[in-house]
Parts: sequence; structure tokens; C-alpha cells
Amino acid sequence: MTDNETVQQEHVESEGPAPAGPARESKTIDFRHLYQMDPENTSINITASWYSNLAYIQVTQRDVMIDFLQMPGAKKNEGNVIEATRIYMTHAAAQKMIRSLEALLERVYKDGEMEIFSPASPKTEPTTEVRRAAEMDKA
Repeated sequence: MTDNETVQQEHVESEGPAPAGPARESKTIDFRHLYQMDPENTSINITASWYSNLAYIQVTQRDVMIDFLQMPGAKKNEGNVIEATRIYMTHAAAQKMIRSLEALLERVYKDGEMEIFSPASPKTEPTTEVRRAAEMDKA
């Protein structure tokens, strides 16, 4: 067995006589070096980019699932098809993401750079009007 092999081979006890030929040795391969990262030599490869204007979040005992939807969808075969991307993450990863997102949105809001959804009052027609935070303070 050479050092370049990545499979651990072991002799397995079975009924009957031992296999003929040379004895097999047991070798353990340490894969930690494959997962060690040098931050200076690390780059992010974004393989897809989608726009989403609606998200549904589901939580199970093990995972958090976020479905990012592209609304309102498109008519297709006498139905409406909504494109979506589902992201699975652990509870810890979701908590970290929420904290980071909250801090980032708070900073952008304080700087007056965030667009804010303005729900229509019950007396007016529904609207999709979006105004910046600075405009909301003037109104």
C-alpha cells in the first residue's frame, strides 16, 4: 500500500480459512489537512444568484429551511409557477445569520439607506409603494 492511497484497508474476519496471499495491513489516513483553510488563500465561488422578494421559514428539530421565492411567478401550463430556492442550515448557523442580518439592517436603517414597506391604510387601495426611511420620518 502506498502513501497516496486514500482508502483504509483492513482484514475482516470471516468464516472459513484466511484469504491466500500477502497479509493486509491496517492504515489510517488523516484527512484533517484537506479541510484546513488559510484565510488568505480562500475565495468564494458563487455558483448561482437569485432575487427573492418573499421567504417562508420552516424549523424542524434538526434543521432550519428557508424557501426564497420569486413572486408573483409566471403562468405556465394553465397554472402559476413560482421559482424558489431552498436553503437548509443548522439551528446555530441560522442564529448566527439572524444576528448578522439584524445588525446589518439596523446600521443601514440608521443611515437612512433602507427602503421600508409602507402598508396601505384600510381606507385606501392596496399598494406596493416603497419609501426610504428618511421619507418615512418626513411623512
